Amino acid sequence: NKVEEDSNDIEEENTFYNSIKGDTIHMYYNPYGTISARNAPRAKSFLFAQPAWARTMIKVPKDYKMVSLDFSSAEIFLGALVTGDSNLLDSYHSKDFYLKSGVLMGVIPIEDFEALSASDLKTKYKDVRNMLKILILSKQYGAGAASIAKSLYPTESEGIALNKTRKLVAKYERAYNQFFRDTTIFKKKFTNNTCLMWHWGFNNPERQLTVGNWRIQTSNAIALHECVTKLSTQKMIDKGLSFVTSLHDAIMVAVKDDDRFDARLDYVIKTMKDACDTVTGNTGKQIRVEYQTFESESNFIEKDREGALKIAELVGHKLDFRDSDPIEV
Repeated sequence: NKVEEDSNDIEEENTFYNSIKGDTIHMYYNPYGTISARNAPRAKSFLFAQPAWARTMIKVPKDYKMVSLDFSSAEIFLGALVTGDSNLLDSYHSKDFYLKSGVLMGVIPIEDFEALSASDLKTKYKDVRNMLKILILSKQYGAGAASIAKSLYPTESEGIALNKTRKLVAKYERAYNQFFRDTTIFKKKFTNNTCLMWHWGFNNPERQLTVGNWRIQTSNAIALHECVTKLSTQKMIDKGLSFVTSLHDAIMVAVKDDDRFDARLDYVIKTMKDACDTVTGNTGKQIRVEYQTFESESNFIEKDREGALKIAELVGHKLDFRDSDPIEV
C-alpha cells in the first residue's frame, strides 16, 4: 500500500498544473529519455504539449525578450560530418541546399546557380525546388520510392510516377554517394556507443532505418544537451540570460532587453555552435543557427488564436499578435 501511495504522489506531481511552483513551471524533462538521447517530457506536464490556448500562461519577463533558437537543417550538417561527405557539407553551406542538390543531380544548370541570387533562384526554380525538398526530406525520414512517388507525381499513373521517382532517387544518391555508402556500412557494422562514447541501450540493430539515422539524431540531441548545460547557470542569469526550456531541437531563452541585447544573443548563438563542435569536432565549418524573437507572449500561440483570445479575456490578459520572421546566422 505504501508503494502504491508513493506512486500516486509521483503521478500527481508530474501533471502540468501540479508542476507550477509560484510563477514558474518546474517539470521533469526526462533527459536522455529516448534512444537518440533526446528529452522526453511527459505531455501532461509540458506546457508546449498542451492545447495552444494554454500558452497564454507564458509571461515574458519585464525588460526581457524571449528568443527561440534552433540548429538550422541540423540533420544535413551532421549527416555530412558523421559520414565524411564533402559534397553534402558544401551544399549545406551554399546559397540554398535544395537548389545546390539540384545542380549536383543535373536538374538545375550550374551557370544559373552561380550567376543568380538565392531569391532569384528560388523564384525561377520554385517548382523544381519544391520537388527536391519533398524528395530529400522523404529520403531523410526513410520513405521508399513508392511513397515518394505519390507526393511527387500525384496525377501520374502509378507505374510512370514510380519510374520517374526511382530515377530521381538514383541521381540524389549519386550526388551524395559518400553519405549513402557510409550509412550502409554503418548499418552492417553497427556499434552501440554515442558520439561521446556513452553506451546506447538500444538492442535491436535489425531496425535498419533507426540504426542508419541514429548517429545523426543522437549527435543533434547531445549537442543540444551540451548547449543547455552551458546556458543553465547562475552566471548566465546574472549576465541577463535565462534558459527557459528546450522544445524538440530548439531552445528558448529570456534575454534582457537593453543596449547589450545583441551581444547576449550573439553569445547564445556562439554557445550553440561551439556545443555542436564539441560533439562533431572542430571542422572549420560551423552549423548555422536560426532564431526568432518574441516581444509579446502572444507570439507563442501558433494556432487556435480565437480560443486563446477567449481564455485571455476571462483572465483579463490583453493579447497583441505580432509575428516576427526567423533569422538565420
